[in-house]
Amino acid sequence: MERAKKRVRARDIVLFIAVIFLALLFIYPVFFALISAFKSNGDILKDPAALPTTLYVQNFKDLFEQSDFAGAIRNSVIMTVVSEIFIILIVPLAAYGIERRKSKVTSLIYT
Repeated sequence: MERAKKRVRARDIVLFIAVIFLALLFIYPVFFALISAFKSNGDILKDPAALPTTLYVQNFKDLFEQSDFAGAIRNSVIMTVVSEIFIILIVPLAAYGIERRKSKVTSLIYT
């Protein structure tokens, strides 16, 4: 069987470029924070966007010594798990109620 060749449309190319642009826009701050974590304050002030020349781990030592980072992570995990449990229990019930009751308001909420 011959495979049907899919035509690439201009709309698809523009959409692909927009998605790539948005991905870079959202990934750059994470990348910037990651490379800054391995630089000293002086290196960050000299050239914030440059890659670190050496791995400066004192920032991580200070993080664990001067703050309750493990406690913050624990609290975040607890809040996430509890929120997800409530979402799993409540959202299907609300969706069922919204779907069964036909009105302008529920149609707007559903949409």
